[in-house]
Amino acid sequence: MSKVTAKYPITLPVKVRNELGTVPGAEVEIVKKGTKSENCLS
Repeated sequence: MSKVTAKYPITLPVKVRNELGTVPGAEVEIVKKGTKSENCLS
């Protein structure tokens, strides 16, 4: 689960960052799918 801070940035857990290969400055698209939302790299 990710945490939304007071100014609304979202922190990705280390395991998710490693699995997806995210790096600082990467853009992440959040897509609502059914009753859940999923994070997708763009």
